[in-house]
Amino acid sequence: MMAPQPKRSEGAVDVTRETPRAGTCQECGFDWTMRVEDAIRIVVGAPGRIAGLFDVALPRPAPAGDAGRWSPVSYVWHLVDVLRFGTERLWTLTLEPAAALPGWDQDVLAALRRYDELSRDVGLRALDAAVAVWTEAARAAPSAATVRHPVLGELTTADAVRRNAHEAVHHELDIRRGLAGT
Repeated sequence: MMAPQPKRSEGAVDVTRETPRAGTCQECGFDWTMRVEDAIRIVVGAPGRIAGLFDVALPRPAPAGDAGRWSPVSYVWHLVDVLRFGTERLWTLTLEPAAALPGWDQDVLAALRRYDELSRDVGLRALDAAVAVWTEAARAAPSAATVRHPVLGELTTADAVRRNAHEAVHHELDIRRGLAGT
């Protein structure tokens, strides 16, 4: 049975945490005003930072998530999917910004993919691969492009990049908390 999942799907976005805005995330300290290149660097460094958390803090296997949180491994897989979808969104900004940009429900995807049953090591490898493709798409996306998101409204390339960087920072915190048992 899958651990309880956070209720933060794009259909019910917590705008204080998920929406690109000026200021910082009150929970993880992410700065929504940072330069795009700095946000890209955050994503590029995420696989190493996250793998390091597991190397230092975790005997295998990862503990299950407590009530309302995913397990650390589930957050790895969620971040893989976030960056894969993020890549497709960046390609949309680059290739066809007038195209539809559908939302997705992370809780449904987590259940379908059975995050809690997936391999930590494969997840870390998939995260490396997702970051590589995402980075190429982020650096190629035109800075002036905009696309319409069904929940968040108009998103710019900078918004999309920062949103994915925020996910990397925030889920690194979630993983750290899960590994510490807090």
